[in-house]
Order: sequence, then C-alpha cells, then structure tokens
Amino acid sequence: MKVEDIARACHEVNRAYCAAIGDNSQLAWEDAPDWQRESAMNGVEFTLVNPDAGPSASHESWLAEKERDGWTYGPVKNPAIKEHPCFVPYDELPTEQKVKDYLFQAVVRSLASRITSARTVHYIDTGDMASDEVAGQKTLIAVAVPGQ
Repeated sequence: MKVEDIARACHEVNRAYCAAIGDNSQLAWEDAPDWQRESAMNGVEFTLVNPDAGPSASHESWLAEKERDGWTYGPVKNPAIKEHPCFVPYDELPTEQKVKDYLFQAVVRSLASRITSARTVHYIDTGDMASDEVAGQKTLIAVAVPGQ
C-alpha cells in the first residue's frame, strides 16, 4: 500500500461523511483536483511523521498548507478564489468539521503498517541539525522501493 492509497481511503471516508451530513460537493478521488489529492497525501504524511499529534495538530498543519498556497477564509468553499469556511483555528470549527480530522487520522493509523512502496515513509531524527527550522523534529523521507 502506498501513501497515495491511504490518502485515497481518507478522501473517500471524508466524502462519505460529507454526504451523510448533507454536503454532496466532494468529488470521487479519481475526479478530485490535483491540489485536493496532494493535500490529502500531505495530511497522511503529517500523521505518519507525527504519530502522537491529535486532530487539532492535523487541522493546524492543513491550515498552514492552505495559507502557504494562498487560501483565506470564506463562508463557502470556493477553490477558484481559494476561500474555505474551515480556514479558522481548530477550536473555532463546528463539531461536524472536527470529526473529519478524527476520521482522517483513524484511517491513516489503521493503514499505516501496510505502506510498501512509492512515497514510502521513513523517518530520521534531525534533532542534532543546526537549522532552527528542523531542530528536534522528524523529517519525512519519501523513497520508492523497486519491485514492490
């Protein structure tokens, strides 16, 4: 299983949950835009590299990614102008939105032991490096494993 496979599972669980709460705007993985699939893969990698991080940390990581990509708060999700109603601190999210972070992490953690090939996750402790940006953190190394 690849990181992308886990991201696909997370995306489809999220899509099903959204449909259950009346939000039918989520496209199937195959039809989802590249930025959305990449965001899901980044979320998987965040959870794998930070196994003790809770749902709020997952959301804050997502929020930081969106901010880097130019997104801002908007009352309705609008990818064309990069606005999203969840572009708020975790504590300000409605409960039904917080549930998505719990579900996402549960799927990642349940499938993590099955990662086998491209975008395989390996960790190195960078605590002894001089850079303040990475000191004391774990760094994700993605490696393709031939023949798997």
